[in-house]
Amino acid sequence: MGVCCLIKRYGIWDLKNKRFVFNIDEESKNRAMRELQRRIKKVPSNYVAKSIPQNWKNPTNLKYKGVDNDKYQVRKLRHS
Repeated sequence: MGVCCLIKRYGIWDLKNKRFVFNIDEESKNRAMRELQRRIKKVPSNYVAKSIPQNWKNPTNLKYKGVDNDKYQVRKLRHS
């Protein structure tokens, strides 16, 4: 087991949708919140910094346009 697995990582948790958002992965809560404030100036109250559990995988976001609701799989989008 490497050292990287022992360090606690923090991300931005959306309280409304119960998932990590913005793909933020930092070493402290303060750094995670600072990165969120850098990306969006006015931070809504439903976003909090939370530790990311080991081997965590976000559930499928059904609101995303690239999701096939029947199979719950993300479609591969073509890059033009």
